[in-house]
Amino acid sequence: MSGSCFAAGGMETDRLWIESAQPDSGSLVKAGESLQIKARVAYELTSTPTGNIQVRAVAGNQNIFSHVYPVGYGEGVQDVLFPSVLAEGDQLLVHFVLMPDGAIQGVEEKLFYQTPPGAFRLEMVGESSITVNPGQQVDLKMKVSTPNGYAVPNAEYVVSLVERGGEPDFLGQAGQTRTTISTDDAGQAELRFFPASITGFGVDRFPQDREIQFVTRDGEHSATIGLKLLPGPAVPAKTLPRVERIYLLKEKETVENTGELITLETFPLDTGEIFVLYEFANLQPPAILKASWLDAGRNIQFGEVPMLIPTTAGRSRFTIRQPNDGWAVGRYQVTISWEGTVLKTIEFSISN
Repeated sequence: MSGSCFAAGGMETDRLWIESAQPDSGSLVKAGESLQIKARVAYELTSTPTGNIQVRAVAGNQNIFSHVYPVGYGEGVQDVLFPSVLAEGDQLLVHFVLMPDGAIQGVEEKLFYQTPPGAFRLEMVGESSITVNPGQQVDLKMKVSTPNGYAVPNAEYVVSLVERGGEPDFLGQAGQTRTTISTDDAGQAELRFFPASITGFGVDRFPQDREIQFVTRDGEHSATIGLKLLPGPAVPAKTLPRVERIYLLKEKETVENTGELITLETFPLDTGEIFVLYEFANLQPPAILKASWLDAGRNIQFGEVPMLIPTTAGRSRFTIRQPNDGWAVGRYQVTISWEGTVLKTIEFSISN
C-alpha cells in the first residue's frame, strides 16, 4: 500500500513512505494468535550522506520490537518483518522514523493494528448533564475505549437509550428505538436522539435521567453510561395573530368604506374581480400574512399573495382576479394564514 510522504522541519528533501504492509494498516487481528508484520518502507535521504531507519512496535504499553537499519544517501527500500501476539483489546502501533546522522528529528510513518472490540468502556465527550427544551433534539458525542484506555476506532455498536424506568427514546431521524453507529478513527461516535417524554411536559418533570447502552454486534459485550437532562431557559410561546372577519365584495368603492360591511356569498360567472377586506388583531409587526384561494370543488389553488402588515391591528385588503381560463361554476375558498397556521377561511360560490 502506498503511504503519504512526510518531511521534518528543516529537512524538506528527506522522505519516507510505506510501499506495502501485510496485514494492511488499520486491520483487525485476532487476539492470542501469532501475527506476522511485514512491511516494505521506501525512503529518500538527501540531507546527510548516511542515516538510519528506526523501527519500534508498541502494544499494550510494552515495546515488543525495536530495530535500527542503517541507510545511505539517495533512494532505497527496507523490508521489515517481525512477529507479534496481541491480547484482547490491545492496539499495535509500528513507528518508522528516517533519521539523518546527527539529527534530533526525523521523518515518521506508522502502521496500526488492533483486536476486534471486546470489553470496552464509554465516556461522554463534553458534559454529562445537558439542558434541553420541549421538542428539542439532543446531540451527543461518545468515546469508546478499551479497559486499558486505548480508543476503539472503526467499530460498530448497537445503541439504545431509555429513560430510567420509562419509555425508550427515539434515535436518529427514523423513529427507531435502536440504531447502529460506528466509531471514527479517534474512537468517537455521534448520537442524536429525541427525548420521548420531553414534549408537552412541565419543568417539574426535570431533572430526567437517561441510560445509554452500547452493545457489540455479537452481543457478547456491552457498556452503559448515564446522562442527565436539565431544563433549558423558558421559551416564551408565540402569540397567535387573529383574523376577525373576512369580507368578499364586488365594489372597490365599498372596500374603502369604514362603516358596516356585508360580505357576499355568491358572484356571477362574469365577475372580473372580487375585492377582499379583512380585519386582523394581535400581530407583532412587521408580520407577513399570506392569502390564498382555490377552487374547492376541484381542489385547485389558483392564486396566493403575501402581505406585509406594519401594525398590530386594523384592516387590510387584496384582490382576487378571474382566472385566465375563466371561472368554473362551483365553490371557492379563501384562506388567510401566518407562518403556516390557518387563521381564517371563508367560502364563496360562482353561479350562472
